Amino acid sequence: MRYLRAVAVGLAGGALSAAAAIGVDLVRAWRSVSVQMASCADYVCDGYAQVGDVRWLVVAFVLGFVAVFTWFVQRRRRVAP
Repeated sequence: MRYLRAVAVGLAGGALSAAAAIGVDLVRAWRSVSVQMASCADYVCDGYAQVGDVRWLVVAFVLGFVAVFTWFVQRRRRVAP
C-alpha cells in the first residue's frame, strides 16, 4: 500500500510512453504506404506496412513506467523527510 500511488502514476506514464511509440510507428507506416502508393499502378499495391511491433511497445511501456515511478518516489522523498 505504500507505493500504490507511485505505481498508478507509473502505469499512466508507461501508457503514455507506449502511446507515443505507437504514434511514431503509425507515422512511419503512413510514410511507407504513401511511398508504395506513389509507385503503384492505379493505386493497387501488394505491399504492406506493419504497425505496433509488440517488443517495442513493451520496451516503451517499461521504460516509461520505470522513469515515472522513480521520479514520483524520489519527489515524494524530497518533499517528506
